[in-house]
Amino acid sequence: MTQCSKAKCLLSTFAVFVFLVAVECVLHHCPWLHNLYMQTGAVWRPVPDIEAMAPWIFGHYAVLSFVIVCLYKKLAKAPMTSTCAVSGEVKKCCPIARGLCFGLAVGLLMGVMKTDVYPYLPIPLELATAWFASCVVEGLGIGLILAFIYKPKPDAAA
Repeated sequence: MTQCSKAKCLLSTFAVFVFLVAVECVLHHCPWLHNLYMQTGAVWRPVPDIEAMAPWIFGHYAVLSFVIVCLYKKLAKAPMTSTCAVSGEVKKCCPIARGLCFGLAVGLLMGVMKTDVYPYLPIPLELATAWFASCVVEGLGIGLILAFIYKPKPDAAA
């Protein structure tokens, strides 16, 4: 791994981390979800306990960000062309489309993992659905961030 790729890896991990923390903070404090959390207050830890676990939460986001970036780096090394199965025509792949496809897959995976508590916890389906939808949106945002950071060089795209 070159020095440049290490810097790009750190930059993208940091960017994804900041994005995840910002979206999660905004999302969980928006009136709609906040009201759902208040209705299901008996299920959650008391707020001071949750706030005391902030290092654990930030650590989770840091590790998640690093893993997502590592996965995307593997994908970014793939050729930026594809061959049509029908016509045999070779087409250039759009880096933004690649990022969005990756982000959608990551978002769906995060959504499934986050909402797997629905059968076990007495939370409304509305909350589980909101979590799932927010994860998909987060994944798409992550994909866009990584597509812009790992965009191919102009000479490499030709």
